[in-house]
Amino acid sequence: MLAIHAAAWWEVRPQLQAGYQDFTMYYTSGRILSLGDGTRLFDGALQYRIQQQFAPNVSIRHGSSPNLHLPVEAVIFVPFARLPYFEAYLLWDGLSVGLLAFTVAILRRHLPALREQSALFWVLLPLGFFPVFVALLQGQDIIVLLLLYALAYSAMRKQSGALAVCWLGLGLFRFHLVLPFVLLAALTRRWRLVGGFAAVAAVMVLLSLAIVGRHEALAYPMYLLHVENMVGEVIAPEIMTNLRGLLHTLLHNVVPPTAVFVLIIGASAALLWAAVKLLRSTCAEEKFPLGYSLAVLTALLVSYHQYDYELSLLLIPILLTADYVQAHPTNRSHGWVILGPMCLLFVSPLHMALLFRWKLACLLALVLLAWFWAIAREMSGISKRRETRAHDLP
Repeated sequence: MLAIHAAAWWEVRPQLQAGYQDFTMYYTSGRILSLGDGTRLFDGALQYRIQQQFAPNVSIRHGSSPNLHLPVEAVIFVPFARLPYFEAYLLWDGLSVGLLAFTVAILRRHLPALREQSALFWVLLPLGFFPVFVALLQGQDIIVLLLLYALAYSAMRKQSGALAVCWLGLGLFRFHLVLPFVLLAALTRRWRLVGGFAAVAAVMVLLSLAIVGRHEALAYPMYLLHVENMVGEVIAPEIMTNLRGLLHTLLHNVVPPTAVFVLIIGASAALLWAAVKLLRSTCAEEKFPLGYSLAVLTALLVSYHQYDYELSLLLIPILLTADYVQAHPTNRSHGWVILGPMCLLFVSPLHMALLFRWKLACLLALVLLAWFWAIAREMSGISKRRETRAHDLP
């Protein structure tokens, strides 16, 4: 897979130098803030004018590449915006690889069954995962959120809930991938986690307000709604690897848009409720890694805006479930049911065909749903086995 990724990178290298990748929107935000014009951070005309300065030869760009993230994130990219574009992109990717290594090191401490794997395993597994490759190719920021999710998991395992909510709160720059996770915490009555997250989130929102001003902050929700409604221009549901992408692609030519939206909300609510029923009983040590994996998987599926590179977050469920299967050899047949969808996600040619050739990456949501079912089945099995053992005790 690494050879495929290296060949793909070499093939698109001229486009990367020209500024075709998503890093342009972060670089643009950094430029706007460095000019002291934070109140125009979401000004499409200004974004496009700046992007034409450093990437004038992008033939597919006829307007700005909008940045939908919280304004506070743009501060990170101010130093990068002082460098030439391609140098800034390479520096950001280098930093992302470092954060990826740090993420793996954090998770490795909590993976007793996999801990003794060779160093080559810990290098090849994340870099051989296609969503991570696309995230690095595009210069995306999802690796930062991956690290924050890993830090939150580590804090929860150490019974440090206060620290966990801080990490999750810092991930609010990608709120669409964090809020579903926090909603699961609320629905499973983990109120201390929710309350702490709300406090950190309030700080993030206030910092964003200070950057863009009250007027732009109040206009931000409508800006998001406007961009999300640009289906076929900026938004491409057919390559979203979530419930929205799957249902929109299957049904948009069959039923009215309003009905599709209602079905997406209904399916998302049903999946959330199924996850809640399982997670409410996930206090047992044995089930915690599976529960966290299920929560991350659910957050990705019900997120309203989610593309292939955001599946980088699945590195956490991949490692946690692989460690679980390795540690429970007596359940090997059940283990392969869990590992099957996971292994399919490592087939880079499948991702490339669905994403680039057929423009149907939404079908990967079926793989995620199969994985959800497999983890849910194993968690239910653990509960039944514990009940049986308790019943058999004298």
